[in-house]
Parts: sequence; structure tokens; C-alpha cells
Amino acid sequence: MVNNGAGGKLDYYLQRKVTYSAQSCDGPTRTTRVVAEITNNAAQQDYTTYIAGRQNDSTRYDGPPGTNRSVVALYATQGATLTDATINGTPLFLLTAAERGHPVFYVPVVIEPGQTKTIEYNLVEPTVAGEAQAPVQPQSVPAATEVDFPDCN
Repeated sequence: MVNNGAGGKLDYYLQRKVTYSAQSCDGPTRTTRVVAEITNNAAQQDYTTYIAGRQNDSTRYDGPPGTNRSVVALYATQGATLTDATINGTPLFLLTAAERGHPVFYVPVVIEPGQTKTIEYNLVEPTVAGEAQAPVQPQSVPAATEVDFPDCN
């Protein structure tokens, strides 16, 4: 899930691709990997504060006009644990929470116009019978989604 982190409207220009893959169903747990590629397609131009977002102490961030600030959240399977996460290959510290029994991993992300940030999450999840579910948040530009998951029946 991508939430606006600046109080503006620049998330309209975000393009997302999410890949969710898992190892075999053997055993009570398996390793999974989620990769979120987020591209900022906003033009590098001056925007009104309404579009660009607030520029106060809690929302100020560096970057040229059109730079987007978002909070990216991964909602994982109940009982999942995060082994590590990176952004563009650099180890990442994530804020964690829970919602309805699901672990949630949050990270603020600043993306300049024309850039892509790739967030990779490596998890250990319980092996659960049935088809994998990978719901994706609807936005103005639909996300490309790839699910490579064995059916554990």
C-alpha cells in the first residue's frame, strides 16, 4: 500500500509493480519475497503547494520539484516474520505494526521525478493451504502484479 506522505497530490504520478513469490509448500513455513518497484512519473516542474504538498517541519523533504514523498506499507500473512528488507539494495529499517492480526511493515520513501525505488522484503511465512492472495491497492495508475506461488492444497 502506498499512502501520501506529504499532504499533496503527486502520488497520482506513481507507477507500481509488485512481485510476490514463494518457495515450496513443504514444511510448516516457507520463505517468500515481495518486491515493490515504485516509479515517479511526475514532471520536474514547479507545482502549487496543493499539488506538491505541505512543506512544514513534519512533511519537509529534499528533492527537485515533482519529488514525491510516500509511506509504503506491506501487509503480510498472519504469523509472518520479516528476515530483512532493502531499498535499492541498501538495508532498510522498517517501522512495524499489526492490523487485524497481520504484521505490517512501513517505510517512508522519497522519489525524485523519473526515478524508481525498489523495495525488497524477505519473509518467513506460514505454509497455508489454498491459492495465494495478493491484493493490491487501487490507484489512478493500476499496479502491475506478478504472483509466483505454489498452490498448497
